[in-house]
Amino acid sequence: MDACARQSGDAAIAACSRAIASGEFRGEELAQIYLNRGVEHKNKGDLSRAIGDYDSALRLDPKYVEAYDNRGDAFLAKGDLDSAIADYDEAIRLNPKFAKSYYNRGVAREKKRSLPEALSDFEAYAQLVPSDPDGPKSMARVKTELSAMTGRR
Repeated sequence: MDACARQSGDAAIAACSRAIASGEFRGEELAQIYLNRGVEHKNKGDLSRAIGDYDSALRLDPKYVEAYDNRGDAFLAKGDLDSAIADYDEAIRLNPKFAKSYYNRGVAREKKRSLPEALSDFEAYAQLVPSDPDGPKSMARVKTELSAMTGRR
């Protein structure tokens, strides 16, 4: 389990797979191992395997906020915006202070052209993480897009 968490790439995937196959881990610990392996699959661009691992983590721990957020990221990378938004919604429902999901949902909503909702998400993110300049930058970008849209009508 330690190697699964500390290593990266193929070495981490192999270590996580060994930990899963060992049968030594259950519940939240096993969910963490699936999450770690999913992250490595996503980093390699294997989004289907990443989603499968996040699914496994969520079957073991249905309240695993990070697994919803990470699966949302994989769906976003696949272009499945509705599934991504649904996962970010669930992460936020489970933990309304989980800032990363507001930002990620804002990105998905912006790509979907749901600009008022994206702006709201970026505003929530900026309130939760005022030190991160990405919140205000994203807000400004979406406001510019909204102004351009309303100016064209």
